Amino acid sequence: MSAHTAPYRHFKDKNALLVAIAETGFKTLTERTRNAAMQFDGDPKRQLIETGVAYVELALDNPEITQLMFGGFIDMEKCPKENLDAEADNAFQDLVNLIESGKQSGVFRNEETELLALATWSMVHGLAMLITGGQLCGIADEQDQVRNLSAKVESLLMEGILVR
Repeated sequence: MSAHTAPYRHFKDKNALLVAIAETGFKTLTERTRNAAMQFDGDPKRQLIETGVAYVELALDNPEITQLMFGGFIDMEKCPKENLDAEADNAFQDLVNLIESGKQSGVFRNEETELLALATWSMVHGLAMLITGGQLCGIADEQDQVRNLSAKVESLLMEGILVR
């Protein structure tokens, strides 16, 4: 068996291999965002900013896997995706929990938690896609620039969800 066909000893087909890679991507995303949040336990605002930065940094570190996770390259009709769905849900649920905690502590607005999480995820994901797609050349070329830009975008978002 050649090196090109070796993965098929472990996976039914190319699609199953892609699902496994995407699952690993979501596990890594969850791990990185949890680690970022844990560093600022008790500070929901900083936790949300840092989890957003971690998300963007993961996308920058692994642009192909990020595209696979979100880009529609997997034919969901051809293989089971329960584990993939579960891993994606875990990542989103962590964000929901973080926002709910911030609401309970009086930091975030008393809006629908899932809607706030979706708005946050959408903004951060959009920024990550712009950066990895090379659309922000000169603005986010270096790691420090990416971190600073991510934190600034998250801070702007924060203004919309903080209690006033």
